[in-house]
Parts: sequence; structure tokens; C-alpha cells
Amino acid sequence: MSSISLRLPDALDANLAEEAQREGRSRSEIARDAIAAWLQQRQRERLTAQMVSAARELGADAAAMRESRQLASDLAGDGLQNTLGDEVGAGHDAARPWWV
Repeated sequence: MSSISLRLPDALDANLAEEAQREGRSRSEIARDAIAAWLQQRQRERLTAQMVSAARELGADAAAMRESRQLASDLAGDGLQNTLGDEVGAGHDAARPWWV
């Protein structure tokens, strides 16, 4: 494991020390968890921005919108249930979200 050195303002250092004592964990462990959480949040924000951008592009594309409406119409009613049934039949776990 690599190490880094950083300077913290006194108030932040005091908050970190208090939290570490409350949790019964080291300051380093709290800082590692905070950095990991921040990096995950930034990754989610970037992904969300990419999805918003893609949705806007698709929304501005008349052909893509027609295709989306047709797909939604095809899946309405029993079409969606048939598709889900086909996926379960192919070994997909219906309880597990598709994005996982």
C-alpha cells in the first residue's frame, strides 16, 4: 500500500480526529474511506453526465425517437412479459437488475 502526506486545516484535522475516536478507527482509515467514497461519487457524476448527454442527443434525433416509441409500443402489454420470460428461459436472473 502506498502512502501520501497532506496538510489539513486545523478544524478539519480536529473533525477527523473526533470521528476516528467515535468510530474506534484510525484517522488514516477514515481518510481512505472518505477518499474512496469521493472517487466513487465523482465516477457516478461523470456517468450521469454522459447519460444525460446521450439522452439529449437521442431526444433531438427524430428517427431515434420514432424507434424508441415503436419499441415502447411493441413492449407494451404482453410484449414485455414475453421478453422477460425469454430472458429467464435463457438463464437470466429476473430478480437481478440488468445494470448489475
